[in-house]
Amino acid sequence: ISGGSCLLAGVVTALLVGCFLDYTSLYKVTHITLSVLTVVSCVITMTVLKLGSAHSLGQIMVPTILLGMASVSFFPASLSYGAEVTFPLQPALVNACMNFLG
Repeated sequence: ISGGSCLLAGVVTALLVGCFLDYTSLYKVTHITLSVLTVVSCVITMTVLKLGSAHSLGQIMVPTILLGMASVSFFPASLSYGAEVTFPLQPALVNACMNFLG
C-alpha cells in the first residue's frame, strides 16, 4: 500500500511538474527544489521507520508520499532540464543519450 501510494503520488506530481515547467521554464529552480525535497523526505522517512510503530501504516504514509512526490518527479524534470540546456540538439537525441548514460 505504501509503495503504490508513493508511485501514484510521484506520477501525479511528475505530470504537474511537467505542466509547471512548460509554463514557467524555471528548470534550475525546480531541479534544486526537487533535490532538497528528496533529501528532506528521505531523512523523514528513515526517521519514521526507525522511531515509529511497526503496525502503524498511517505514520509511514505521509513521509512515503512526500518521498514519491519528490523523487519520482525528479527524473522527468532532469530530462527536460537536460534538453533545455542542450538547446540546439534535438530533444529526442538528448533524452536517449541521458537515459543510456544514466
